[in-house]
Amino acid sequence: MFRPDGGTPRRRRDGQSAGAARRHYVKRRVRVHDHADGTLSVFRGARGLARYDAVLLPTDDGAVVAMRMGTWDDNERLDSGAAPVVTIGEGELLNTYTLLIPRDKRACIPVDVNGWKFELGVKFDNGAAEQGVDVVPDNHGATLVFRKWDNSLGTALLKPVRLATLDDGHELAFMASNYAIGETNRLDLQLLLQ
Repeated sequence: MFRPDGGTPRRRRDGQSAGAARRHYVKRRVRVHDHADGTLSVFRGARGLARYDAVLLPTDDGAVVAMRMGTWDDNERLDSGAAPVVTIGEGELLNTYTLLIPRDKRACIPVDVNGWKFELGVKFDNGAAEQGVDVVPDNHGATLVFRKWDNSLGTALLKPVRLATLDDGHELAFMASNYAIGETNRLDLQLLLQ
């Protein structure tokens, strides 16, 4: 605790200073352990500070949100000039789009995958009888039609859906989550190279 008269911090009844129970690690060097099961743990000396699961969401209560930037060999460093790659499972994340799409409107996303350029359209058909996603080819690429994705609590794909197969054998896939805000859909769309 700061004292304006420049004196020492007041002690609590248990003998500790007021700030001793609230340790911080700002600008401190920490050790990150990358475990074989895909989890990460953060240490300062022998003290374990946090542990993150395979998708890097905090496993214990904490205000820190972490994202793992790809994988690399122990000998390779991030400053080697190579851009870090975000991976999800076996797929490489190409791009993430967050779109607000009003009712009866179509969104158009220009996509460039290794020189292959196309337009990816997105629209919602909330009047459909059954929930699902259709990939409809058109002259400029494809349109994703999300049928009956009008839940205000949210709807999401459980696994990547194949969009196309590239000449080199890789697959272009997508993941999506959405929730309805009145007559507007908020869509998070990820393109993955598998």
